[in-house]
Amino acid sequence: MRSRMLHATLVMTAAAAIALPVASAAKTVISGTAAYRERVAPGAVFDAELREIHRPGTPGEVIARTHIGTPGPSPIAFTIPYHRRQIRPGWIYVVRATLRAGGRLRFAGHDAPVLTHGHGNRVAILLEPVR
Repeated sequence: MRSRMLHATLVMTAAAAIALPVASAAKTVISGTAAYRERVAPGAVFDAELREIHRPGTPGEVIARTHIGTPGPSPIAFTIPYHRRQIRPGWIYVVRATLRAGGRLRFAGHDAPVLTHGHGNRVAILLEPVR
């Protein structure tokens, strides 16, 4: 009997230890807005990506993204869910946003730094026309 209780206690302790990393790796979000000043054709699509930048001037690796099929009028509110465990302190992370219409890139924003080096998890991006 005592052996079974000890075994049950060990199993429960192991299960709790396994569950802890899952809780700490919970998803969280970056939220923001993307504004544009010109009219956009119907059927436009909006994309925002969280990117890890390894070297300045490079496109970096996409960590997470969001896609809005019918974004509506400016400003476009968006969130990008990501796992905290993907973020490394001291590394550089940015949000990159684009607006496409008719299959062509119409608007793009400058990379907005987030999450590390004193940057938070909210961004406001101005989308500029791509000519």
